[in-house]
Amino acid sequence: MLSDVDCPLGMPHGNLRWPASADTLLATIRELLRFSSSAPTEGGSQATASDELVSRLTFAASYQVDPEGVVVAWSPAAERQFGYTEQEAQGHFLPIVDDSRREEFMSMLASAVRGQPLYRWGTQHRAKGGRLLSMAVSMLPVSDWHGKVRRIQIVAADISEVRNLQDELQRLSSIIRASADFVCVVDDAGCVVFMNPAASRLAGFDAAALPAETTLDCLMTPAARDLLLQVALPRAVSEAVYLNELVFVNAGNEEVPVSVQVVALDALPHGHFAIVARDISAQKRVEAKLLRLNRIHEVLSKCSEAIQREGAESELLAAVCHLLTDVGGHRFAMISLIDPRADQMLDPAAWSGDDDVSAADLVTSWSPDHARGQGPTGTAVRSGQTIVRRDADSNADYLPWQSFNARLGLRSVIALPLMHGTASFGALSIYSTQASIFDADEVNLLQSLARRLSYGIHSRREAAARRDAEAALRMFAGAIDSTQDGVMITDALRPDHPIRYVNPAFTRITGWEADEVLGKNGRILVAGELQQPEMDVIRHALRGRIAGHAILRCYRKDGQPFWNELHVAPIRDAGNNVTHYASVIADVSERISRENQLAHLAMHDPLTGLANRTLLTDRLQQAIARAQRDGRLLALLLLDLDRFKQINDTLGHGAGDILLQTIAARLKALALDSDTVARLGGDEFVLLLTDLDNELDVPRTGHLLLDHLATPFMLCDEEIRVTPSIGAAIYPLDAGDGENLLRLADVAMYEAKESGRNAFRCFAPEMGQRSQHQVALEKDLRHALERNELLLYYQPKADLYSGNVTGVEALIRWKHPERGLVPPAQFIPLAEATGLIVPIGAWVLREACRQAREWQRAGLPPLRVAVNLSALQFREKNLVEQVVQVLADSGLEPGCLELEVTESMVMDSPETAEDFLKRFKKMGVRLAMDDFGTGYSSLGYLRRFPFDVLKIDRSFVQNIVSEPGDALIAVAVIAMAHSLGLQVIAEGVETESQMRYLRTHLCDEIQGYLFSPPLPAADIAGFLVNPVALATLGTGKEHPERTLLLVDDEPDVLNSLKRLLRRSGYRILTANSAAEGLELLALNNVQVIVSDQRMPTMSGSEFLSRVKALYPETMRIVLSGYTELGALTDAINRGAIYKFVTKPWEDDELREVIREAFVRHEERKSGGAA
Repeated sequence: MLSDVDCPLGMPHGNLRWPASADTLLATIRELLRFSSSAPTEGGSQATASDELVSRLTFAASYQVDPEGVVVAWSPAAERQFGYTEQEAQGHFLPIVDDSRREEFMSMLASAVRGQPLYRWGTQHRAKGGRLLSMAVSMLPVSDWHGKVRRIQIVAADISEVRNLQDELQRLSSIIRASADFVCVVDDAGCVVFMNPAASRLAGFDAAALPAETTLDCLMTPAARDLLLQVALPRAVSEAVYLNELVFVNAGNEEVPVSVQVVALDALPHGHFAIVARDISAQKRVEAKLLRLNRIHEVLSKCSEAIQREGAESELLAAVCHLLTDVGGHRFAMISLIDPRADQMLDPAAWSGDDDVSAADLVTSWSPDHARGQGPTGTAVRSGQTIVRRDADSNADYLPWQSFNARLGLRSVIALPLMHGTASFGALSIYSTQASIFDADEVNLLQSLARRLSYGIHSRREAAARRDAEAALRMFAGAIDSTQDGVMITDALRPDHPIRYVNPAFTRITGWEADEVLGKNGRILVAGELQQPEMDVIRHALRGRIAGHAILRCYRKDGQPFWNELHVAPIRDAGNNVTHYASVIADVSERISRENQLAHLAMHDPLTGLANRTLLTDRLQQAIARAQRDGRLLALLLLDLDRFKQINDTLGHGAGDILLQTIAARLKALALDSDTVARLGGDEFVLLLTDLDNELDVPRTGHLLLDHLATPFMLCDEEIRVTPSIGAAIYPLDAGDGENLLRLADVAMYEAKESGRNAFRCFAPEMGQRSQHQVALEKDLRHALERNELLLYYQPKADLYSGNVTGVEALIRWKHPERGLVPPAQFIPLAEATGLIVPIGAWVLREACRQAREWQRAGLPPLRVAVNLSALQFREKNLVEQVVQVLADSGLEPGCLELEVTESMVMDSPETAEDFLKRFKKMGVRLAMDDFGTGYSSLGYLRRFPFDVLKIDRSFVQNIVSEPGDALIAVAVIAMAHSLGLQVIAEGVETESQMRYLRTHLCDEIQGYLFSPPLPAADIAGFLVNPVALATLGTGKEHPERTLLLVDDEPDVLNSLKRLLRRSGYRILTANSAAEGLELLALNNVQVIVSDQRMPTMSGSEFLSRVKALYPETMRIVLSGYTELGALTDAINRGAIYKFVTKPWEDDELREVIREAFVRHEERKSGGAA
């Protein structure tokens, strides 16, 4: 029989089938024989008994043969065993006997026929299919009633499995001894009676000699021992016991995880058990690795889902870090990105695993020279390679993070670079408390995660950039459609450059509708005037595919001309190929007209229309150049009217102006076309005679002038006689340059006055008395610096609206030991002529900066001090370096210094001047154009140079309320300066009427005796304490009080703004909300509003949009650190916002924006009134 027994070999669930022993089989056969030898049943026969015997022997192959070996009975078991059916076997020689074994079988059969039972172990039979079977065969003779053997009963059992089992047992014995599994046999008390070599090695014993009284304590922990003795062994009595995990201890006291099977051994005396334990350390490691890999796969899956979801980059980074710690099971995870704002620093963008750590603790660097750049994160970013470290708890490179690593128990880290193309932009760093982690499989999966994360980050950035670009495109399209300048886009790929787009402003400026010009060339605007010189600039730009700028005379659709300031720029595609040209069209007709007017005013005297000093200087230089080339003479006659002041005092300035105009007309009538008649100012005129053949022509002309002007003039119905004093100098006889020629003519003119007036004098060497005076003065001036005779006075400047002191101008004085206080008009021209102005100017700069810093140290509020630069100083190559050194020596901030230069200085060498001024501007020094209006007065040059201030010359201010020409220049200068964003200061303001006129026309500041004369440095402090109350002068009805409304929901911001603007002279209202701001607007006359953008209930743009509807004349400024592009763009396009200023603001910039807003408001009011 076959019985099932459990396998004691430690196999998890395997069973072995154990066949019955041969003894059992024989005992069974004997029992059957006893049954067969019993008498037949009633009515039965011997055959019937044999059949029953055959049918009952179903556990083995049972069959009967006759003495010749012919089958006479064949059982179902035989059919199953050998494959032959009863029909195939019965009546035939026994088919299972091979020819090779027939003789052996017949010998056995003969013994049985003789009545001798036979048992043979291991004989072989062949089944129907040819398979050989090892059989245990019993032959029993079956006799009839007469005792004769008629049949032989054969029972055959297949013992193939038994033989295999014997081999298997031998093999298993070898396996048990060679097995790496721990096998031992113990009794029920836990005493070990057998150990295989593996168990002996674990316990530290000699495999050949097991120590006496060995217990389970040598193999396992006490807890494991108790579990086996108290639970496993009792249960094993009835069934095999499996323990999935138990902890053994080896001879080195190291824990070894094992799986255990306990089996009760029936073969041994009762109470013995076999314990088979398998070391599952590797399995545990594999399981842990598989768990980590599965977790990483899950992280990869969820990361892919996070990448696919819409969301900000920060949300993705945080999600990945949380996935790595919460799902991936890692102790800490961090994503660091390169910080473009800091040099080679990495910003911790997201992390997970420690709620107590701060971003500052996690800042790293990718610089190899930085202390925080030696770790794996910085190395990964720097090298673009994956970095794995398993010594985070001991490596010196981790010193900056030592306490952090120790607190979290971190031992290993992997840093994976985040790449875009071949460039790193950050790193993913993952930390673990295990040292043996991050093998090749994990690294491959984590690299895949890093690649997906890099893709997710860049896809979001590209999407954000695309959205920003689309928003910007929409904004720019809206801006182009709403801009005041015309925009025209032409096709650069077509030879005729057809127009593809024009904006509404193009139609408004030119009169051409879009559908009328699309497809045509832009030359329709010049109406055939293609030979304009500026057209070459545009042609050059188009041929070179570069930007170009020109001012062209163009024509509207109706034929009306206008001046077009045209800017052309190429538009390039992604491959840097020019596909289109963008042309910006601005109608500058009004500006050109104003520039022409200013250019004429800059070169001509506004009262008489004669050339002014600037034009005279230019023509004098040209005339000298021609005379030198042609070998000719020229003369300069300087004419000064005698006692002209008496006419002004008796008949008034109006009559004096008429007289000057009449004299100018007589002089022009006398002069030839090649001559130049100029008015230098006041009652001084110049006649420049060119192409003279003889020096005697000069006195003849001089006396002719005397005779011509001797004719009486009719003024106010009165006959007025005016006499001149005339001096002349001849080139090249008296001087070789224009400056000295004019100086010597001046000497001769004073000689004529001293001779009794109404006289003419040509310069002669004997006119030395005045020159000797000049020589003596020059000698004393050379020692003035050495003897500390020079000193500075300071004239305060005032804001026209607040009355506050805005700064001072340093003015030099000479305290001569004999002549007393010498005014600048007497020694400055001498200093310029002799070159002494350079050291004097350097001293003025040093002393003014030193004094300004002394005032600050004394506790006075910071004052901006203005210093005049001379023309010779401006030619010094190291001028900028001199100023830098003076500021460093004095400790004065650059913003507290203002440098004043004149038009003629910058025009002498525009390129050098532009370089100097831009360098000064970059330093923070304030720049002022002094005496504007007396020189070139070019708007183009003003735009070229970075000036902050224009100063109107005192010559225009002096008669601003009486001479229309002076007033016209002043007003034009103010308007022009404001259009360029410049402040305007008027010099020489001495009367209230001058001040009021300037304030009416929006001049910003004044300087003059009305406010304060120049003061010694010691008197400035007292003046600042109690200055002239300029704000109260006049009725104050020119403009309402400047009122500023500040709206912000943060009190600290409102307080900061009030402190910033407290000295600006504004009436300041504050509101904590938009609703409160609307209430204040209803109760007050407010001109300018500054509102925060991000406020609860109502945003700044919405608030200012409402204000625009209710109070359209106000100037509205939004101030915010949160740029809500959509809302602000919409508000700006609708005109709800005048300016946008970002937080944190620059103080000077914000003050300037607010000041410009008030100026713009007042200009609008003035324009509306007109």
